[in-house]
Amino acid sequence: MKKIVVLTLIALLSFFSVEAQQVAQLLQSADKAYEQGNYNEAILNYIAVLGHDPANKHAILRLGDCSLILGDTAEAINYYSQAINLFPQDLEAYKKLGNFYIYAGKEKQALDVFRKAYLANSSDPKAMALLAVGYLVYGKQDSAQTLINKLEQQDNVDPEVYLILSEGYESLERYDQAINYITKAISLDPINDEYYYKRANVEAQASSFDEALGDIDKAINLNPNNRDYYLTKMSILFLQKDYRGAEKYGKQVFDKIQDSNFYYLAIYAMWINNEAKDTIFNYLDKALNRTDAASLWYLKGLIYNDIQDYALAADAFKQALDKQPWNINYTREYIVNTLVANSPTLDQKRHFKSLNANNLKLIRKNLKSKKSKYNYTKVQERISSNPLGVGLEEYLYLYLGPVFDKKYNPLDREINYSILDSLLTYEKYGELFSKAYDMLNYDPGNIAIYNILTIAYYNKGNLEKFRENYTKYIGLSMAMMATGSGENKKQAIISASPIDEVIELSFIGYDQLINHDHISDKKHEYNIYQIAHNGIVQTYYFLTDLYWDKISNND
Repeated sequence: MKKIVVLTLIALLSFFSVEAQQVAQLLQSADKAYEQGNYNEAILNYIAVLGHDPANKHAILRLGDCSLILGDTAEAINYYSQAINLFPQDLEAYKKLGNFYIYAGKEKQALDVFRKAYLANSSDPKAMALLAVGYLVYGKQDSAQTLINKLEQQDNVDPEVYLILSEGYESLERYDQAINYITKAISLDPINDEYYYKRANVEAQASSFDEALGDIDKAINLNPNNRDYYLTKMSILFLQKDYRGAEKYGKQVFDKIQDSNFYYLAIYAMWINNEAKDTIFNYLDKALNRTDAASLWYLKGLIYNDIQDYALAADAFKQALDKQPWNINYTREYIVNTLVANSPTLDQKRHFKSLNANNLKLIRKNLKSKKSKYNYTKVQERISSNPLGVGLEEYLYLYLGPVFDKKYNPLDREINYSILDSLLTYEKYGELFSKAYDMLNYDPGNIAIYNILTIAYYNKGNLEKFRENYTKYIGLSMAMMATGSGENKKQAIISASPIDEVIELSFIGYDQLINHDHISDKKHEYNIYQIAHNGIVQTYYFLTDLYWDKISNND
């Protein structure tokens, strides 16, 4: 009997040992993915950790952090709240949740979280400091100051109290007071590298770059193994617009640390300083071998795009997208570069070499000819079969196909867009999808509908349908842009409907529509738009010959 008990105990100990090893391995994998910026992969591993250890605080908090970074605020709140309920005496989760509410502009919720922290830890001065911050951001200055006075009158004030107060003032952009409290923390613990790091961050926000660089150097000297410090120094150099200094520093410490964000900035500095492409790609390959981060594949794609090697750019963006499937920037760049790589008839400015306003008759002929590669039925079949496997020529023909039908009414596109936009606003997705596909049966080249479907499928979390419709939206928008630069009448963009012009300008990107006008000359009709983007005013001409007579007749 004694032997059986001993054997059972050994078996149990072995089981728990294996279990602990599995948790440790999963945590290591999760942390590595998190540090490399592969947050979806990190989430999967942290969830696996919770499968073995449901109360693992580190995994729960990191799941909150990952969710927040990926924009899933509801999940972030859920994980932080879970940590608070499991560990009510631990202030870290309260801080994370409260700070999220502060930066989300939800000061009342932040105050509630910090009040809860204080009620659960009323004897902890750090909890009192959190409550003071809650009052501070909520606008209850007197209540905040009363607590701050109590804290400062205590004997042997914990430097962490000053750090919490500093973060509160920092969130209000009251940088002088934030720096003052961090300085108090440093006076109590002058060899704490983290305090210099935090002061450097606030000084950088206050544009005191020399002071920030001095403090981050002190942090690095005290703790040369913390890679966040090197990244912060690089970030300060970027904020200072000292790109030469950033490149020099990046090369200097490139082999000393392993951090994808640092690598990104170091290589980006080389790129904007026009370093030789071979040198840049050499550093990129070293960085990818060490971290394989999505952001570095994205940067590689941008550089390939810059040298107009669109096929290799698409491959790099695909690598980034595989790691972060829902990333909008990665998706857009992958689609754009794939379609351009498939379009041999584009010039270096991504304009069609031969298709323009002067040969609309040829386009119309090709659409109707059964022998033509661009017969409308054939074009629809190819795009439907593989939206990413065609070029922009096919998308131009898809766009213009309905226009030459006698029944085509350019105002229908705007009416249909308004109907679908209303359904999207009220989240009536079933009705939206049904109506949208009915509309596309009549008008398969309607850019606005694909725009609505892209947003709807993204909201519904249908990745396959989101990418399919986003590809068609981008393909049609780029095909429009490929008909001309829009900078003058000669380079006017061919348009089939007024709503298409609005959607196209949104695709280009603008902050303000300054002016809209219509002009005519002896041969053509044009719509002219003046837009502002990032303070730069641009004018775009759209050729409206394809629909202007129909609109005029309706008027």
